[in-house]
Amino acid sequence: EILLVVIGILIALQINNWNEERKDREKEQKVLETLAYNLERNSVLLHEALSRVEELNKSGKIVFNFFEGKETFHDTLDNHFVFGRRNGVMQGIISSEGYENYKNIGFDIILSDNIKTNVLHLFEVEYPRIVTYRRLLFEIYSANKKYDIIRNQYFRKNKPINISDLLNSNDMYEMYAEPYRLRSIFKIQLNEILDNTERVLQLIKDELGEID
Repeated sequence: EILLVVIGILIALQINNWNEERKDREKEQKVLETLAYNLERNSVLLHEALSRVEELNKSGKIVFNFFEGKETFHDTLDNHFVFGRRNGVMQGIISSEGYENYKNIGFDIILSDNIKTNVLHLFEVEYPRIVTYRRLLFEIYSANKKYDIIRNQYFRKNKPINISDLLNSNDMYEMYAEPYRLRSIFKIQLNEILDNTERVLQLIKDELGEID
């Protein structure tokens, strides 16, 4: 009888362990699904940020062509004069809702060490780095107040006052060259973080495929 009782207890414990393991795997799947949704949103945001930076750089190139005599003045240049001097570094806001949910549940809920390591590095190292980098570039551009003076000297309501003065101004060229440099540097960072976001997203999708 004692043996039967012991066997019964062991079976009950095993069943309980199976139930707990099943619940943990269900939690893991939900965490992975939430992370996947989070990364998909970030991928969209980063693609949009890159597209916006490309648009601003396109305007910058058109303005450069004007300064270099490759483009004659026309009314549509007014928009490019505006967009070409925007810094563009405030594009690409990162979402971390899925990651916060993961942290609250506990990092060990994900069994794959590879996914766990990559997710942690992405959210704790790479995303904060690009946020810091973006802020730094924005501060560098904003700190240069001379461009406000130059803009007011050569433009009225975003329209050039005198085309000849624009063409002969080194300051004007530099006013467009600096944000173009900042955007180009930021574009490299955005591409790198986008690649890593989509790489980690694919790892999670592969894992969800195995779980299913």
